[in-house]
Amino acid sequence: MTDFISNHPRRSERSQVLAWALWDTGAAGVSSIVVTFVFSVYLTDTVGKGLSGGVTPASWLGRALAIAGLSIAVLAPVIGVWVEDPRRRRVVLTALTGMVVGLVSTMSLIRDHPEYLWPGLALLAAAAACGDLASVPYNAMLRQLSTPQNSGRISGLGLAAAFVGSVGLLLIVYFGAIAGKGATRGFLQLPAGDGMNVRMAMLLAAGWFVVFALPLLLTAHRLPSPAEAPSSAQRVLGGYRKLWSDLVAEWHRDRNLVYFLVASAVFRDGLAGVFTFGGVLGVNAYGISPADVLIFGVAASVVAALGAVFGGAEGGPMAAFAPLIATNLGVRKVPITYRVTGKTRSAEIPGVMDMSVEPLPSLRENEEIWASVGHPVAPDKLALAVGRAGSTFTDHGMRWDNSGKNGHYAPITWSNQ
Repeated sequence: MTDFISNHPRRSERSQVLAWALWDTGAAGVSSIVVTFVFSVYLTDTVGKGLSGGVTPASWLGRALAIAGLSIAVLAPVIGVWVEDPRRRRVVLTALTGMVVGLVSTMSLIRDHPEYLWPGLALLAAAAACGDLASVPYNAMLRQLSTPQNSGRISGLGLAAAFVGSVGLLLIVYFGAIAGKGATRGFLQLPAGDGMNVRMAMLLAAGWFVVFALPLLLTAHRLPSPAEAPSSAQRVLGGYRKLWSDLVAEWHRDRNLVYFLVASAVFRDGLAGVFTFGGVLGVNAYGISPADVLIFGVAASVVAALGAVFGGAEGGPMAAFAPLIATNLGVRKVPITYRVTGKTRSAEIPGVMDMSVEPLPSLRENEEIWASVGHPVAPDKLALAVGRAGSTFTDHGMRWDNSGKNGHYAPITWSNQ
């Protein structure tokens, strides 16, 4: 698709990048509270309890979110075409953000009675759809903030901000409105009767989004302007025609890209479904309390953040290794012992790894040989070393003996900058 941004280099102010990332802090927090761990659980476990008929509240939730997903599938492509003009992005983002805030605020009116299940489901589906659609102009703004050289770093900052938003709002809602037993909950001492604590949490979530979205909405007009306006405005049907022509052109140019887009859509929808129903299944199928579900949400967000770091998505040294990993064989928790004895460095994982390296001998006794080889972990300097006898790694059907073979060690500073 055509980009009308100026050909001049874009040097984004740090404040603009921060404002852009903060929007995701607000949006991710609201999504985790509304769609996944609090309001959806409240609807299916409390509001819909005792619902007449043979269909469970969780099933109705699935149908409501299916309608939301269909709406996104229909509207997202044409919104994507329409916001190709950077001047429209702020308007669309502001409108959709305002709709999410309004819908989430209205959820505070959903009382603990079965007749409120239907308006609650409608509000949840509409908020989920508007939130996902808002990510279209939001992600498009990245093209105004970044260059090919720094787009990965800025995108990683946005991802990190989303994790902070999810964990931060989950913890605030848990300790402020959900934790505890009895007539009042949380340190805010909100009454639990008639679902008041959950309803007030929705107002808190709406306020959270407002606070973190305003910096971008108030400053988006200052982002680098287009060098020239598009030749013609795209209307709704024109947007679909342009989308179709782009897909046909890509099909003839490289069909693998079209295959990737389809596979990516299926994967993302499946992953979203897993997270969306995680809290509902935890409460309704496994008997986990609604309060403990929030702790599960915090743990899930932290694990996802760690996966992004060690998978290279957040930048840093691991990003250089990410293209070398073809298959993820899984993760398990093990103790790791690291020791420095003199100039010998060793690391041990019981039953898996016992590695030691010592420096290569130099012309001067008791000194080390340091080299600047541009290693991705330590580009400035790296000590040349050799594996000591008995240095082995055995796991996943592979055995590696590094005795007498190449080794290194170096001081490192971990950063995603």
